[in-house]
Amino acid sequence: MALTKVTGEGVDGLSISSTGIITQSAPVICQCHHASQITISDNTQTVMPMDTVSRDTHSLYDATNDRILITSTFNGDTFMFLWRVTISGGTSGDNMQGHLQKNGSVIQTDNLFLTGDEGEQITFQGQFITTVATNDYFDCKVFSDQSSGTRNSLTGQANSSLTAIKLF
Repeated sequence: MALTKVTGEGVDGLSISSTGIITQSAPVICQCHHASQITISDNTQTVMPMDTVSRDTHSLYDATNDRILITSTFNGDTFMFLWRVTISGGTSGDNMQGHLQKNGSVIQTDNLFLTGDEGEQITFQGQFITTVATNDYFDCKVFSDQSSGTRNSLTGQANSSLTAIKLF
């Protein structure tokens, strides 16, 4: 089989080798990070601002709202989202959660109920595959019900991230 090149909207270039391996010249990836600490109030859903971007091959980072925003170029495409949010300061009795959101609605949750003082730093994470539409947006939020705990706020850590990868 000869080397074939395909180009089109939303694709910089695909190559199919004689052995059937497909590669893309510039994959669609957007990787955002949370760069500073924030205070997370007790019993409040708090959106973790993704306020820096380390890689954004197709301008999906929405700097105005600190999130990933799907442009019309990718309407109907399938993306994988990798997310990680880290919070610290929890104590025994806290119900702590991290969430991935699509258009403001939770689509995936990672949860931990603290039974001891293991809450000094906790990372919630996941991966989610979904079809996207124009103007869909993605962000992460955190929650802690500290009704049984001894603190009234937590800290959102700087090593939180949100990554979008377009799948074929």
